[in-house]
Amino acid sequence: GALNTVIGGSDWLSESELDFLYVLSTGMVDEDKRSLEAMTRARFVVVHTPFMVHPLVNMADVLLPAPAWFERSGHYCTLEGERRRMNMIVPPKGNLKGLSVIMNELAGKLGRELQPASAAPCENVYEAKAPSSAAAVVPVKEVR
Repeated sequence: GALNTVIGGSDWLSESELDFLYVLSTGMVDEDKRSLEAMTRARFVVVHTPFMVHPLVNMADVLLPAPAWFERSGHYCTLEGERRRMNMIVPPKGNLKGLSVIMNELAGKLGRELQPASAAPCENVYEAKAPSSAAAVVPVKEVR
């Protein structure tokens, strides 16, 4: 679902009636209208976010605290398709768990084992599927 949401061709989020929806949010950018509508339709919603952002926290049946970007290490893909290392700046306080830990624990409780990612490497994830002339400007709300 996550990969299909980012680069997929089908709009499963708008077209499906969902029993369960897990929302991982940075809390730094407002969720789009389509995602918020899916949350209102879903029977059970878990929100995993580092900040108490509205309306997400009001829409959650379960709210899980997540480490903020500066409290984690790992890799990310730039919009140019380059893989970059991200180093932790501040260690997280308490027992914050990242997405991979949460998903592994949920899978284990369901008697399942998650398989390694089958997505293409960074260099191919952002491969253009449309001409650059079809690009659109998207306004972003500044968070202070």
